[in-house]
Amino acid sequence: MRIRSSRFPSAFITRGILVLSLWIALACTVQANPSRGTLEEVQKRGVLIWGGDPSGGAPYVYTDPQNPSHYIGYETELADMIARELGVRAEFHATNWESILPSLNRKEFDVIINGFEPTPDRQKEVLFSSPYYIFRQQLTVRAGDTTINDLESCKDKVIGTLTNSAGSRLLHSLGYNVKEYEDPPNAYNDLGLERIDVVMMDRPVAVFYAHGNKALRDAGPPFHEGLYAVGIRKGDDSLKAAIDAAIMKLYTSGKLHKLYQEWGMWDDEQLKLQDNTQALMNKQVGLTFNWIDGVKKLLAAAVVTVGISIVSMFIAVTLGLFLGVGLLFGGKPLRTCITAYVEIFRGTPVLVQLLFLYFGLPVFGITMPGWLTAIIGLGLNYAAYESQVYRAAFDAIPHGQHEAAEALGMSRRLTMKRIIIPQALRIALPAMTNDFISLFKDTSTAFAISVWELATAYRELANASQQFLALGALTALLYFAMSYPLSILARRLERYLRPAESHV
Repeated sequence: MRIRSSRFPSAFITRGILVLSLWIALACTVQANPSRGTLEEVQKRGVLIWGGDPSGGAPYVYTDPQNPSHYIGYETELADMIARELGVRAEFHATNWESILPSLNRKEFDVIINGFEPTPDRQKEVLFSSPYYIFRQQLTVRAGDTTINDLESCKDKVIGTLTNSAGSRLLHSLGYNVKEYEDPPNAYNDLGLERIDVVMMDRPVAVFYAHGNKALRDAGPPFHEGLYAVGIRKGDDSLKAAIDAAIMKLYTSGKLHKLYQEWGMWDDEQLKLQDNTQALMNKQVGLTFNWIDGVKKLLAAAVVTVGISIVSMFIAVTLGLFLGVGLLFGGKPLRTCITAYVEIFRGTPVLVQLLFLYFGLPVFGITMPGWLTAIIGLGLNYAAYESQVYRAAFDAIPHGQHEAAEALGMSRRLTMKRIIIPQALRIALPAMTNDFISLFKDTSTAFAISVWELATAYRELANASQQFLALGALTALLYFAMSYPLSILARRLERYLRPAESHV
């Protein structure tokens, strides 16, 4: 039968190229003729959309405990006040702190109001309004700790602080041992559990979370001034001018004073807002990204990832084997318990399990460091999956082999040891390898309990440097470099363990 040639593929490609060319031309036209400024858009729609990360906690913007669908915080009130001065209303857009700057530049919202510090590196990316608050750093320690009373006495201590904050930048620049957190409550919780020695946070955070806790105390007076300002997209100079005017009016009218008093944030530092704050801006600590240091940090984090993965997989393989054997050969009570274990660990996210182990177990007097929690949590989780791999492998072995062993007078234990388990392991090997590779990637969930592994290192470095693409490619390459050798090793083991007749 003669197949008639078709012109469809070439015509389809031609049309595709034409559409792509038109799209590029349109994009260039839009770029050459930019849309109206953000201020004009805000006034036309009647809404100022501001971005912030509610997980950063109080007193900035956070979920109302009495109404979980509503956000409160002094910055929600500040945003409302600024919007009223612009003749519009404010609307909150929840986002993630680590992606807040790229989200602003993608126009997901109009401005950033989220304890955003005007650091030198950020000033290259966005405009900043006049500052609306002057903060200082505050050290917090356990009430019974008399060894720490200033930053100098923290040289050999582990200091907890927020990720990519003014505090973390200052500590890193001075060479301190820093453990970074996604939110303040976890840092103060770890301080109480003696997982860290001291917490350094912006003074408003310390007032809200630590001053009501009798088990904690301030370690010395506040120090090192910093600023909060509104983040605005480059080129939106008219919006910046309008917000600057609104902040100045709110300050001179006393409305800012009243707001800060209501939230327990007013101090004499705020009197400096009426002065020229450029000198304070020049004192802010910025980040200078160095590729050599960045690569070293990623490699060090990759070593942590490998260590967690190997030990966790050893736990998973060992425990999973016992669970699989128990499912097939155990009594009914044992099978019921194992089934419950498997369904619970397979049916709940591993992230939730890690959080439970890290923050829940201390209620029962069991406190573990983050790295140990990650190892045990991932090991227990993957043991549930491995048990099902082994169960399927055991089922794949013909029952006649059990009968033959019994006929030879072998006990069940000896049969399992010499005949069944070696074959089951060979059958289960491909699935085990796949799970091991998955485990490498699931170590990224350990960021929630402040474990410095590869994904955490990438997120922190990329957020600090804005080198998301290059660092992301390097991180992906490191994950591939760790997982691909496993695939090669697994194939070699499969060939080695294959029955002799299959090689013929």
